[in-house]
Amino acid sequence: MSKQGVIKSSQLEQRRDGEKVIVAGLKVVLYTLPTRSGRRVVFITLEDEDGLVDITVFPDVQQKCAMTLFGRNALLVEGRVQRMYPRSLTLVASKVAPLSLAAG
Repeated sequence: MSKQGVIKSSQLEQRRDGEKVIVAGLKVVLYTLPTRSGRRVVFITLEDEDGLVDITVFPDVQQKCAMTLFGRNALLVEGRVQRMYPRSLTLVASKVAPLSLAAG
């Protein structure tokens, strides 16, 4: 996954439900909750220079990127926009990669 095509948090509001996007930022919150089925879902809030992005990571994606998800603070996340209510917006992650903060 490359940094090309990364959008800012302020641009998410214009994106349609189900649209694939890539965001990048610093992890400010990470917590996990069990679902009724007993599977754990991870919730992350990333911060970029424009604001915050709420991200949901389901177990199938967690298995592929656990070291990055829990061990890195700067993340690059690809996923689909999910709108459950008129003013709610979250990104359902399909890929999570480390973000290099080096200029270049």
